[in-house]
Amino acid sequence: MSVFKQPSGKRQYTTVYGSFRGVDFSGDATKIDNTRSPHAPNLISDSGGYPERRTGWRTLKRVSAPVNGLFHVVIAGEAHWLIHGGERLYRFDPATEESPKVLREGLFSAPSFGFACGDAFYLLTGGDFLRYDGEEVVPVREVAKIPTVTISRLPSGGGVVYESVNLLSPYRTDSFLCDGESTVFQLSAADIEAVAAVTMNGEAYSGSYEVNRVLGRVTFAEAPAAPEVSGQDNLQITYEKQVPGYAERIEHCRFGASFGVGGADYWFLSGNGDHPATDWCSALRDPTYFPDLGYAQIGSESSAVTGYLR
Repeated sequence: MSVFKQPSGKRQYTTVYGSFRGVDFSGDATKIDNTRSPHAPNLISDSGGYPERRTGWRTLKRVSAPVNGLFHVVIAGEAHWLIHGGERLYRFDPATEESPKVLREGLFSAPSFGFACGDAFYLLTGGDFLRYDGEEVVPVREVAKIPTVTISRLPSGGGVVYESVNLLSPYRTDSFLCDGESTVFQLSAADIEAVAAVTMNGEAYSGSYEVNRVLGRVTFAEAPAAPEVSGQDNLQITYEKQVPGYAERIEHCRFGASFGVGGADYWFLSGNGDHPATDWCSALRDPTYFPDLGYAQIGSESSAVTGYLR
């Protein structure tokens, strides 16, 4: 006959903290002596690692709570101080008593990450990817690079793969080599939303054409002329092709880092809750262009990327 043995309860351990002797900022918070504290709101560590009293505080500016990020950036030689407070992005001047100016509302409220590249500041909130050029704040997807995905493409198709699709832009361009006879031009994607622009020899095409969005096909009323320089592409068709979830892969990132020889050549972003073990790499010195194949899977989905160290 089997006998059931009731399992013993969980043991409880007790630690007594006494003879408090102050704070200890010198080591790991979990390994300091029990007579010391790793944290004290009224004390900070000086440059030599010794504790000193805080000198107090005063209110400089008031913004929506919580303060998700404070940033200082120089754009075109002018200094800008920015605050991501709650669902708003502010610009402020610490030397004046003026209230911060709201630059944009409706932001995702979470601890944010920002960086400067070229003459612009970029902000990641975990729900938005924004660019500030010193005047206005816009989603990066509105100013993202439009890649030329194929070159030397014949009217019937083919050609050479040139650039990858941009995760941040629904637009892409096919560059054709006209033969002077063909009127039907096959795009590199079907089920498109619309043709956004047609240029010939660098200028807007003035002729008429029809678009079959399902087949991804453009039919011209008259055959575009062959190029003046033999073998040189002379017709470009830019069209819109939506891929659900592409832009969100970048916009939902929460942090990043720059890597490169001698400067911030490439930006690596991660922290997307839907893709916790993935990071994405930008094009060279262009945070508006994240190629759809420019990513790396780090370990497994159960082990999230939590930061970068250069």
